[in-house]
Formats: sequence, structure tokens, C-alpha cells
Amino acid sequence: MPEVVLTLVGSRPETPSVRSFFFESSPPASWSAGQYLMLRMEAPGDPRGPSRMFTISASPSEPRIMITTHVANRSPFKERLASLEFGTPLKGRVPMGTFILHEPGPRRAVFLAPGIGITPFRAIARQATDADLPHEILLLYSCRTPEEIVFRRDLEIMEEDNPRFRTVVTITRAEESKERWDGPTGHIDAAFVRKHAGSLDDAVVYVAGPPSTVEGLLRVVEELQVPKDRVRAERFTGY
Repeated sequence: MPEVVLTLVGSRPETPSVRSFFFESSPPASWSAGQYLMLRMEAPGDPRGPSRMFTISASPSEPRIMITTHVANRSPFKERLASLEFGTPLKGRVPMGTFILHEPGPRRAVFLAPGIGITPFRAIARQATDADLPHEILLLYSCRTPEEIVFRRDLEIMEEDNPRFRTVVTITRAEESKERWDGPTGHIDAAFVRKHAGSLDDAVVYVAGPPSTVEGLLRVVEELQVPKDRVRAERFTGY
């Protein structure tokens, strides 16, 4: 977990409330898709102090480090991050974590992603696509409204480029959207997983997101009787 200098070089909106930030690392950082970093920045008035953990939402096959986070209802830390000028250097540590794709074999991967929990799965799917990995990957992704589908175009492109990658998005508050939604609605529950993933006897199941949401999805996975040694969880503690 070496210390690096992360220089902000760009940003882009993903949804009305979520934004991605791009960094160049000196020295160049190495990471595996699904890992995270620690970013250090003084943010006066933030009770949680000057450090935050962020999933690296970029694949190692991409040229820059990317983090993706909510910017609505911001903490002082995120408010400062959103206001930084391009070229600003920050201290960081890269990489951290063990939430990575299992080795190739007979087992497919099933990802359960609530909201911002999509971030490590975007990186893993991008790496699997770029490296032509043999894994069969199914992403089950829930968002409040269609407007809040993070990485919407990225996911569409990866599905076009990778015949082994498939996404099913379900919307939990379609009535709040201005966009018509004809796809699945409701939360990710056992019935939804059974319908779209079928039997999980041949799957490794991955869950990521805020702790309370992850715990709820782990109860779903338990209801589906997936052995614990085939379940991976990443909790965005303090997100």
C-alpha cells in the first residue's frame, strides 16, 4: 500500500447526484479491479477528518485512476473535492482491499449492486471485457430512478463488447422519474435474483455498497442458500 501523489486531471457527471473524478498517479500506481484507495485532503469542518476511502472505479486497463461518488448533500470533504482545480495534487495510498474477481473456472460471477455499490463492479466488468476474461458475469443493479443509473452508457458498451457480460437494472422509485421506465421495478430480493440469475449453484456472489444495504442483500443471499465460501462482500464503511 505505497503512498502516491494523485493529481486531479478531470471529472465528469454520471448522474444528477454522482460524479467521477480522474487522477494521474506519481509514481504510477498498480491495482486490481475492485480494490480501493485512500485519499487525503484537508477539509476544515469535516468531523471525519482528512482521509476517505474510495473504490477505484476504473479498470487497470484504463489510463487513469477514477473514483466515483455522490456529490449531492455533500460533506465538507466532498464539497472541497468537487471544487478542486484540475492540477491539484493530493496524497493517497493505492491499492487497498481484496474484493476482486475469482480465478477463471467453472463458476460464473453474480454481482448485486445497490446504487453507488456499482463502483467496484464497473471496474471488474471493464477489466473482464478489456482482457477478454472467460468469466460469465451477471450484474443485478438497483437504482432509485432511471436518471440515477450510474455508468449507464459504460454498461451498455460493455454488454455490446462482451458477450459474457449481462446487466439487469431494476428501478425502486419509478414514480419519481420523468423518464419512462419499462424494465423491472422493485428492490433486489430473492425472487428477483431467482428470476434473472436462476440457480446459484454454479455462482460466486458479490455484494457491495453501504453497510446496511449490504447486510440486507446478504440476508437475501442467505435465503438463496449460497454457501458462505462463495459469497464476497464489500461494505463502504463511512461512505
